[in-house]
Amino acid sequence: MLKQNDTFNLTPGDYIGYLHLVKGELKVANESFTAGDAFAMDPKQQLELQASSDLEALWFTLPPVR
Repeated sequence: MLKQNDTFNLTPGDYIGYLHLVKGELKVANESFTAGDAFAMDPKQQLELQASSDLEALWFTLPPVR
């Protein structure tokens, strides 16, 4: 859970990451996401998330594709 204007650096490490926004609004790299939106991240990728409103999200760590 992030509060409005909170920022968070997200790095999935050696795994594929998948973030599903349940409630609220989020900005990532000049893209806006709202409840119901989702995106995946490659291993080693790093993104800064900024909450445009209070939000709740689900984070999934998935094994890398071999």
